[in-house]
Amino acid sequence: MEFHDLIVLVCGSANALGPVIADSTLRRGARTVISVEERTVASRARQRGDGELICISHDALDGIRHSVDSIRQSGRIDVLINLVSIADRGVPSGSSEESNGPRLSTACESVVSRTCRVVDATRELLLKSRPCGAIVNVGWLATSEGAAMSPAAAAALDCLKALTRALAKELAPYVRVNAVLSEEVAGPIQASSATTTECPFPPLQEERVGPALFLASPAARHMTGSVLVANAGRRLGFAAFQSHDRQ
Repeated sequence: MEFHDLIVLVCGSANALGPVIADSTLRRGARTVISVEERTVASRARQRGDGELICISHDALDGIRHSVDSIRQSGRIDVLINLVSIADRGVPSGSSEESNGPRLSTACESVVSRTCRVVDATRELLLKSRPCGAIVNVGWLATSEGAAMSPAAAAALDCLKALTRALAKELAPYVRVNAVLSEEVAGPIQASSATTTECPFPPLQEERVGPALFLASPAARHMTGSVLVANAGRRLGFAAFQSHDRQ
């Protein structure tokens, strides 16, 4: 998964994945990586090997065409990795579906409006990438211990999947659009009504970002409109990990 001479925009900092993805693309040959942070920060840049890491605030995204030298000179962005964090406290026992109504609509609106704003701000630059640009939406679901997924979180993830496929159709064949759905689990997981199990092999940082890096790289140039699920088999009781030891 090489990013030789590519210009990469990493937007958002879902569960600290943003800095890990930015560093990983630089180590794989990216020319410039722009990290867009949620909080207001002064723009800053520093060299990382042969590449350059630039940090800007979310408010500066609309003017990125003129504020980043490599984009001003080349007129393009090659890869957009859009990190969407979805906090989910699960479904409290005895809660009614009606009480989840406002949370559900708010969660969906947040995912759609945030993703559309980022794509609209970078669309023309991504269309200039050759042979084609790439967008990867990373839906990061933070699930609390032993809880079923809440309706709001489930709806938000479905919105992200539907939006990914709609953008893939709209931007084809000039920009590939794919998504990764990941889960961060706090504490043990209820595998069934009688048993609780923990993931025996907590993911390393590289394993957390690997699926997103693959979809963003030229190695996935024949994929668009795809959604990968990376949750270590959480909803299968981590069955795939029960029969062997990790080296």
